[in-house]
Amino acid sequence: MLVADLLESLDDDVDTKTALKLTGIKSRTTLIAERQRRGTLIRHSKLGRSCMYSRASCLAYKRAHRLLVGYC
Repeated sequence: MLVADLLESLDDDVDTKTALKLTGIKSRTTLIAERQRRGTLIRHSKLGRSCMYSRASCLAYKRAHRLLVGYC
């Protein structure tokens, strides 16, 4: 049951504040620019003025943009 709950939580949508934490992006404007960039990994949906981000896509973005320590 725990694994199913974890997999289900990956499909959740998160708000901007949580998306910033998950992606490691520091600035709200950088997050907006990244979500508008062609070919980005960050999936989002808008309802009125609020914007929700896919938790799984935020985690995928962070994995794709992490630095490999020792490989300079």
